[in-house]
Amino acid sequence: MQQIIVYQADHDGYFVGKTWADESPEEPGVFLIPGNAYKDAPPGAPATGTLWRRAASGDSWVMEPIPSEPEPETVPTAPRACSPAQGLVALFAIKRITEDDVLAKIASIPDEVQRYTVKIGYQRATTWERGSPAMQTMAQLLQLSEADLDELFTYAKSVAV
Repeated sequence: MQQIIVYQADHDGYFVGKTWADESPEEPGVFLIPGNAYKDAPPGAPATGTLWRRAASGDSWVMEPIPSEPEPETVPTAPRACSPAQGLVALFAIKRITEDDVLAKIASIPDEVQRYTVKIGYQRATTWERGSPAMQTMAQLLQLSEADLDELFTYAKSVAV
């Protein structure tokens, strides 16, 4: 059984390389050409910044610019900080949590040092930093998920106080 070289294109018609077509065992002289493969070779090395692509008619190769990669979609990220006043307004607007609720939760922390640390972090901070230990403890105490924190910090940044 004989083989011939054929020229393979991808599903978009771009030349990807050479491959083999086998002779049909049932029809001597007829070759079984793989899908998207062609007997005629692209006319040479493509120019810089171009690729060979099979013409829409399917009867020749055409040189085309290399397609550009689509820009990755950027997902907006939630703000990482806000003022305490903005944070308290957001807590109340979205979760109906008041400052008294926050203080009560802090007061329920059994470890004295941790309770004092979180209280100072909450009451004395001039900025609420999302990743700070005090903010993470408050999020746990108030049962706030990461999605809740995204929503709260996003809302808080829009609050003018």
